Amino acid sequence: MLQLGLLVIAVLLLSYLFHWKFLTLISAIFCYFMWKDWTSAHPPKLCYQTSSPLCQKVVRACQILQEKYSPPIWGKYGHVQTLMYGLRGRFGYIKQFTEDRRSVVAVDGSTVYYNMFHPDDHTTDQHYTHIMLVCPGIGSHSGARYLQSLVQHATGHGYCVAIMNHVGALGCTLTGNRIFSYGGTGDLALTYEQLKKEFPGCKFIGVGYSLGANILLKFLAERPERQDDFACAISICQGYDPVRALLAFKAGWKSFYNIGITKGVLDMIGRHHHQLFPRDTPLVDRTRHSFLRKFTNLISGLTFILSSNSQAMSDDTPSPVDRDYEQLITSHDCNGFSLDQSSCEPVNMEGFCKAQIIQQLDEHYTRRVMGFRSVRELYKWSSCAVLLQKVSIASGNVGIMYLTTSHVSSYGNSYHHCPSVDQIITCVVGEC
Repeated sequence: MLQLGLLVIAVLLLSYLFHWKFLTLISAIFCYFMWKDWTSAHPPKLCYQTSSPLCQKVVRACQILQEKYSPPIWGKYGHVQTLMYGLRGRFGYIKQFTEDRRSVVAVDGSTVYYNMFHPDDHTTDQHYTHIMLVCPGIGSHSGARYLQSLVQHATGHGYCVAIMNHVGALGCTLTGNRIFSYGGTGDLALTYEQLKKEFPGCKFIGVGYSLGANILLKFLAERPERQDDFACAISICQGYDPVRALLAFKAGWKSFYNIGITKGVLDMIGRHHHQLFPRDTPLVDRTRHSFLRKFTNLISGLTFILSSNSQAMSDDTPSPVDRDYEQLITSHDCNGFSLDQSSCEPVNMEGFCKAQIIQQLDEHYTRRVMGFRSVRELYKWSSCAVLLQKVSIASGNVGIMYLTTSHVSSYGNSYHHCPSVDQIITCVVGEC
């Protein structure tokens, strides 16, 4: 930001000296807005447990939480930052890491892949005392730019990072007949157990992004004894309760999140069509759609999401056939699939192919293959909200802190530097 300001001031002076009136006017206006932006900047608003020693230590030690936050001029709105980070990721250089992909096979035959990233001074016989275990956002994997940014920052500070790849997110062929699920903890549990075998006695630092944060907290709450192996857990930008969170997806800019998420999941299902559908099912490959078809789908999705027709799929009113949470837990496995295969229904292929929002996709495909009676049942089972009170890391480092950012990450005062979320993560971990 400072370098940009000096450049604009230099252009302003040169324009004045050489009588470039139009350029002088533009530079002066730009300087005014930069000055206004800088003077109105203030430190981020924090909401945290003042009685928690951990939160107090983090606030004191993490300097970025005390600095004035002045993002790039185009990044004043969180939605714009999220869009830019999703399209471009972190500005600046991100180094290429040596591939260290490992795998473990689940009971249902699915292969769960996870990537290891070692610190710069790593030696082959090194035993780690702490490993950062990362669960990505929906349909994401270790190659995502926001995760590579975290890896570069964390390994530079001496941490080993293990990132679980959601089943189906990589280009690898599925060895089972499923992809990841919204609240499925089985894949994370397999990764965790495998790392415990490879690095006995090490402590884990749990980091979850968006949907991955929901899975992480649910994983810790399902079996509280797992928390003995964790020094801390960090939840980043998650909705906690999908039943209520998806209601917000009908409002303004959030509509685009719904459409974008749906497109990503549909494309993933299309890539693994032969493993997920019977052989005689017509091929569905949305990744080959033309630009015009994709644009038409976008407009159609926006029209639907802003209409009253989507209210029925976003309604928070329980269905008469919905089961309670305890019944859902006992009737489905750790990945959400019904233990009674007769409860599964055939996929509605017509509705699946026309799906524009996640509620439509889950009504015509997800809930049916997983054996839920309604979309609301699926979301209720997937949520970590019911179990949150069971999360209390045994090391005593317990505290809750809320910080408003854009989704997944945010640009700091200098957008080409490390995103502020990455800095906060390493700062929190350093105090645990």
